[in-house]
Amino acid sequence: MASTKTATYYHVSPKRKSLLDGLSGTVIHDHWKSYYNLEGVEYSLCNQHQLPELKAIIEHDKEPWAQAMTRLLRVALRCRHFHEHHVIPVARIKWLTNIYNNIIRDGLVYHEALPPLPCKGKQDRQPQRTGHNLLLRLFHYKQDVLRVFHDPSVPFTNNDTERDLRMMKCKQKISGGFRTDQGAEQFARICGFISAIRKQGLSIISSIQTIFSGSIPVLSGI
Repeated sequence: MASTKTATYYHVSPKRKSLLDGLSGTVIHDHWKSYYNLEGVEYSLCNQHQLPELKAIIEHDKEPWAQAMTRLLRVALRCRHFHEHHVIPVARIKWLTNIYNNIIRDGLVYHEALPPLPCKGKQDRQPQRTGHNLLLRLFHYKQDVLRVFHDPSVPFTNNDTERDLRMMKCKQKISGGFRTDQGAEQFARICGFISAIRKQGLSIISSIQTIFSGSIPVLSGI
């Protein structure tokens, strides 16, 4: 699925790797690698997804850098809310970025000082700790993590999309699936239409009546 502030699109496919073509703008996602195959877009990581991972590292592994990164992301969220739809001042961005870089550096130094994990079975690659993997992601994809600082149109999270997905998940739990592909596609199309109508503040009943009368409701931003 794909979701914006004004529209929702549900896509039916037997494979998770089936992605949309012809997108533009910025894709906010949870670091599923296949999203990076999309062309013509910029990427931003959902920072809300980082917080539970950091919390687990704090509680189970007691890694000090994770607490510092959690505080920084929360400060960044408050900063984004304070400036709302305006660009964050350059000096503030530089300050936040320097702190981010220092936390990553300290975290990598911390992990380099730890003894390596033993290989299990016939593993060829050296296994890494969960905290180390998260650090490497935050290091290599720094631009995507910090894009929210530079672009006021980029939200801190993709929670709106997660909310749009809940009804589909609920349908899956209740019925388990559809009898035919056509039924699934029709359901997805209807749900996407209703979601877009709701986002644009229009009457759902009136819009459905307009469809059955042979007209198409006028939607903005699509």
